[in-house]
Amino acid sequence: MEYNSRTHTIQNIMTSNKKGLIKFDHYLQREENQWNRKTKSLFIDTILRGYIINPIIVIKEGRASAIIDGIQRLSTIRDFINDQFALSKDMDDITYYDEDENKELTINLSGLKYRNLKPEIKQTILSTELRFYEITEFTDQEIRDTFSRLNAGKPLNQKQLRKTLTTMPFQEAITDILSLDFMTPITKEEKTEEKGRKKLITPSMHRSATDRDIIVQTLMLIESSNKNYELQSFSTHAINNFISWYNDNMNDDVITQLKETIGILGNKIHSISMKNTTTPFMLYAAYKTVDNDADMDAFIKKVYDFIASYKSNTAYTDILQSSTTTQESVQERLAYWNKMI
Repeated sequence: MEYNSRTHTIQNIMTSNKKGLIKFDHYLQREENQWNRKTKSLFIDTILRGYIINPIIVIKEGRASAIIDGIQRLSTIRDFINDQFALSKDMDDITYYDEDENKELTINLSGLKYRNLKPEIKQTILSTELRFYEITEFTDQEIRDTFSRLNAGKPLNQKQLRKTLTTMPFQEAITDILSLDFMTPITKEEKTEEKGRKKLITPSMHRSATDRDIIVQTLMLIESSNKNYELQSFSTHAINNFISWYNDNMNDDVITQLKETIGILGNKIHSISMKNTTTPFMLYAAYKTVDNDADMDAFIKKVYDFIASYKSNTAYTDILQSSTTTQESVQERLAYWNKMI
């Protein structure tokens, strides 16, 4: 693995971003907006005070640079400069040099957006240099190892860390599935225009990578039903073992049919809300409905009836009382949904 080290001003970084030369969607990275406003504000304060900032790690993908470490830092800078958020209301005073008055002045930036800042403060931000490590020669395994070690002490959850176990082809397949409209979280515009509409994947599920686990669990159920894999449970260990197996045994036909199935669901279901402990089983049952050339409309009616009667459906909810990850719990839910096909 080879890399170069260089510094870039924030102004130059933002120019590169506008030209599409910085990619924020590398499969290993967490989603943007993991930081709350207070944490984002503290980072802007760090820039203004000239404190040390950890370097940004990127890999070259053609002319573009894909971020593998530093997405929260760069997206915070980008969003602040684009007036996407205001600084928190408890900022400490900042001292800066005012050229007009030829002296140092103290100012409080609490509650201000970038557009409200004095030119001197804006220039301090834009002229700040960030250190970049640009990896130019690498294998997929080396990048996953690098990401895992860089994040060894960071509070990533198990679902997010699972990306380091997954090869790029498998990750790309998961990303393709999650890019389908039925599997994307509802947007602010959709919330405004279609009040009351709900979608299968919520924004919090997307941020925590729960949506990726749902796809992996769905594939576990499908490959088990196809007699290609022995389903154990949905424990962390079992999911990780399946990922290792599927890295070498990914079935393109299954992936294609699952995408087609989800596309059908998206065309027929406009609004839906379901617990993530059930979603993989519903997607599995929909897949098998298509596989068996059964009536999808009849299946969807059963899904709606299931959702409507969920609270009183003790035959199903009792399965989830003790655990949602054990082999017994998974097998009982699988048997329940097999009857829905």
